[in-house]
Amino acid sequence: MLRQVIEISSGSSLGKLLGLFREILFASFFGTTSTADAYRAAFTTTLSSNLLISETLASAFVPLFRQDRETNARRAWSLFNGLGVLLILLSIAIGAVLYVGAWTWVTWIFPGFSGERLELTVYMLQVMAIGMPFYTASSILINLMMAASDFHLTSIRAFVQNIGVIIALIIAFLWGRPVWIAWGFTGTYLIFFVYGIGWLLKSGILESGWYRHWVDLRSVAKRFWTAVRPLAFLSVLVQGNILLEKAIASLIGPGAVATIDYARLIPETMQVLVVVPIGLVSLAAMGNFKDEEVRERTDRISAMILLVLIPLSGFVLVAAPSLIRLLYARGAFDEASVIQTSQALRGMAVGMWAFCLAYVLQKIYNARMRNREVLRIAGIAVLANAIFNLVFYRHLGLLAIGLGFSLGGIVMTWFYVRGMGGLDRTRQIAWMTLLAAAPYALIGFLLSQYGSVPLLDLSVQIVWAVIFWFTVLGSFPLSRQLLRQFSKRLISVRTPDP
Repeated sequence: MLRQVIEISSGSSLGKLLGLFREILFASFFGTTSTADAYRAAFTTTLSSNLLISETLASAFVPLFRQDRETNARRAWSLFNGLGVLLILLSIAIGAVLYVGAWTWVTWIFPGFSGERLELTVYMLQVMAIGMPFYTASSILINLMMAASDFHLTSIRAFVQNIGVIIALIIAFLWGRPVWIAWGFTGTYLIFFVYGIGWLLKSGILESGWYRHWVDLRSVAKRFWTAVRPLAFLSVLVQGNILLEKAIASLIGPGAVATIDYARLIPETMQVLVVVPIGLVSLAAMGNFKDEEVRERTDRISAMILLVLIPLSGFVLVAAPSLIRLLYARGAFDEASVIQTSQALRGMAVGMWAFCLAYVLQKIYNARMRNREVLRIAGIAVLANAIFNLVFYRHLGLLAIGLGFSLGGIVMTWFYVRGMGGLDRTRQIAWMTLLAAAPYALIGFLLSQYGSVPLLDLSVQIVWAVIFWFTVLGSFPLSRQLLRQFSKRLISVRTPDP
């Protein structure tokens, strides 16, 4: 399992580095202007519509196809064929609705937009709507490969997407035509789909005559719908919450929609590099283990994630302004943008660790077909996030959006851990690191008062974090034990077989 995690993580690392460069380039070219807001709004609307399909597909299709392929290959390929046709037709219909009704959708979802911001968002949404079928088809191929334990397409997806957007950004800036940024999404997924077809044919995963299997579709569809129904409602909840978050941001003021995504880059980077590979491999593997083994593995994985991410969350909370200045403060990204983005990032840093851990725990629940519990937990978390944002955005501005993000992650993590029947090591590590984070952050804030140069301030904060957390983790027996176990497993994975 660890070997597969490393495979996905290595590909994701390169993709995320490119994503960081993309955001730096975006900030330099367009800052928090109407162009930045328009792109983020159009991208969020497009992806929210698509993720209703792709996230549901990943969480339900992978374990079902994997199980059926071992016991009844004809039923497995019937599931793939029927679902593939249905989802592609559905994505074409959704894309057409978005294209034709783009103006209505944008004015409804982003009530704070007007003038140039509104008009550009409509144009970008129409361009991205054209790419929806390619995005969905690519997701189908990725999940088929995952079900067969081939993670190549998963590992390069972020890399390919970021290359496409970077090229489109440069063209848009040099030609003075911002709408070209949207073509970066559509063109990239057209190319990625063609590449995915080639890789699938080369891999040998497709069995002879796979396309002829359409047997017992009613039974296959019923079984899939039983598994996917809670996840469909879950996707509606999650994507609705994202859209509500952006809608509230549009009311805060110009640049707020873009600011959220600039800030979110850091927690999402942690998620992609550390926990997405673990979550995806768990989704493919955990369904075959016994309950006790699942609980033991989940406890060990969760404890290690917290051991890494709670200290990182504390560091981001303290060093947010310096991080934002170092990453973005150039070109069109001025000091006002730095202040806005730092507020949002600090709110997100409070629960960055929970946001990441909740992703892994959700995938484990999906693998165990506990999707009704996932829906219930996500519903509570989304409701808490939405209420917090609506109540406090007028008073706290973008800080409220960040804190709402954190609150949702903490609520989900709390209920997931409870539902696993008690993860003792995870609870111990959580309490130990969270209690230690208080004095760490206090001294870190004091040290930040004397730094005026971002790189120097970050260097001081890094030294302080290393000294503090090395001392804390080294003095706690359970953390030492976990680190030793992980080191031994990592060495065994990297050592070639004789």
